[in-house]
Amino acid sequence: MKDNVITISIDEFYNLLAERQELVNVKAELKKIQDDKERRALSYENSLKVKSEEKIFRKILSSTVKSHGHQHYKDPQTLGRMLKERLTPDQRLDFFTIFKERLNAVLGLSAFKVCCEKHELNEMAVAQYVVTRGERAMNSVFKNGLESISKLEKLKLINEPVFQDEDLVLEQYKPKKHPENSEK
Repeated sequence: MKDNVITISIDEFYNLLAERQELVNVKAELKKIQDDKERRALSYENSLKVKSEEKIFRKILSSTVKSHGHQHYKDPQTLGRMLKERLTPDQRLDFFTIFKERLNAVLGLSAFKVCCEKHELNEMAVAQYVVTRGERAMNSVFKNGLESISKLEKLKLINEPVFQDEDLVLEQYKPKKHPENSEK
């Protein structure tokens, strides 16, 4: 060794270069694995966090459907009236926004439409029925079709919508601006 210089053969140089490249590749792979792990953890945390509006929606819907089961008249109009009575003015916009999102998801299924047409069912009424039955029923319809949640004879009995079209217009639930603030 002369003046702090190491002499190596060309073969050793290429071996060191190859090992360095392999080390760079391993570091890149580890970084990718770590990023994937962090992304999955964040996704899991987000899936556990349910918005307060969603919690209120679920609570109101499940308690009303449960009460509706004990009513003398178990028709969809009674369920709709009970739901509207349980909503405070502050909850209406959030409730109907979530309801419409879920309703559109069910109505967007081509298999759902085909089944309703085949059995001459009112698509809107049956979709409202599915949404009011909760997430489990919706997921079952998404995976296995409409027949998975109820016998078609029962669906024919509920061929009336829970909410009328005018109930699902979200603009009516938005708070009005105060007259004093509208001048500014």
